[in-house]
Amino acid sequence: MERRKSRIAVFALVALAALPAWAADPRALKPAPPVPLNPKTVTAAKGPVKIIFEVANARVREDDSLWVRLTLVNTGTRPMKESSEAFWEVVDLAEGGALRIEVRETKSKKSVSRQKRMDIQWSDELNNCLETYEKDHPESEQPRLWVLKPGAGISTPARPPRANFALRSCEGDPEPKLFPPYGEIPGWDWSEPSYQVRAVYDRRLNPIFDKRLTEEGRKSRPYMILLATEWVTLTKVP
Repeated sequence: MERRKSRIAVFALVALAALPAWAADPRALKPAPPVPLNPKTVTAAKGPVKIIFEVANARVREDDSLWVRLTLVNTGTRPMKESSEAFWEVVDLAEGGALRIEVRETKSKKSVSRQKRMDIQWSDELNNCLETYEKDHPESEQPRLWVLKPGAGISTPARPPRANFALRSCEGDPEPKLFPPYGEIPGWDWSEPSYQVRAVYDRRLNPIFDKRLTEEGRKSRPYMILLATEWVTLTKVP
């Protein structure tokens, strides 16, 4: 029984990262229709790695989600391995991982983090509903490690994770809106007139490990590097 409850909780908690903290307001639970306002694309390349960062809405309303797609391309001559969770669910880009987005206020340069939903009313009824949804909507196994051949690329998904659909369904809310090829990263409070966002790829080894490889006469893989795109300006609109 305890194992079953634990599995339900893990399944449901995945959805926490995809919903805003102020969702206690029923209106906030309803996904706003995505609006392509002034889309922007920036790129960065170094060594065998290229990243393409696409922002659908460079003009944002106060509580708009970010709608983005990030593509990683192997421009080298050898295969490269990638294991970022962002290629499983796009919201992971805002979690500070090796492949991530960074957001800051334009004027102060102060870093900005998205807020996560904390108001879920857990109950036996909700747990049972989540378990039923999990059984009725089986999800195929997805790779956690991708091997990109030379010239190949991989992009963040447009579809939210299944747990997001499950929680909304069990709480009686509409399904998340889709806006391919962009994926939704909600939970922002655009209170300042201007912000900036960029994509970062940081696969640098810990200096201790790098030193150890050097001492052993070895080198880290050529894609163990740091690169970042230019900043994209986000302008607040009414």
